[in-house]
Amino acid sequence: MSILNAEIDEKGTAKRVRMFLEKDLKTCLEIVNRRPEDLKSPVFDTQPKSTVSGNATEQRIVEFLHAEEILKEFHEALTNSSDETKKLITLRYIDGVTDTHIQERMQITATPYRHHKRKALNEIANRLYFKKSIDDLHVYLKSE
Repeated sequence: MSILNAEIDEKGTAKRVRMFLEKDLKTCLEIVNRRPEDLKSPVFDTQPKSTVSGNATEQRIVEFLHAEEILKEFHEALTNSSDETKKLITLRYIDGVTDTHIQERMQITATPYRHHKRKALNEIANRLYFKKSIDDLHVYLKSE
């Protein structure tokens, strides 16, 4: 489905992006033996660092390269995001700062913070939409 002529469920999309950031991205970082802080680095080397041996060598290399590609595409999407999105996503999902502490830094209450966070998560979904290694993270409203 195209995001250009479909109604997006912003809450559902935000939840799906949150799950991607908390689970899938973390798994990719583990596969390529990186830390979340490496996503903030301006240089992102996609070359494998070690050799793999055994019968499943090809599969491991493919998984490694796919994980690297996902990280690269996420890094690119984050880099090109608005300043507010970049800051919020970096603080929450890369630096691991709690929502409460981010609210305090932004000097806002919980309700406006949830709005900013949902907006940031939806922007990430939009920026990842055309990336080949990452499935569409949007949740679409059912048309009647």
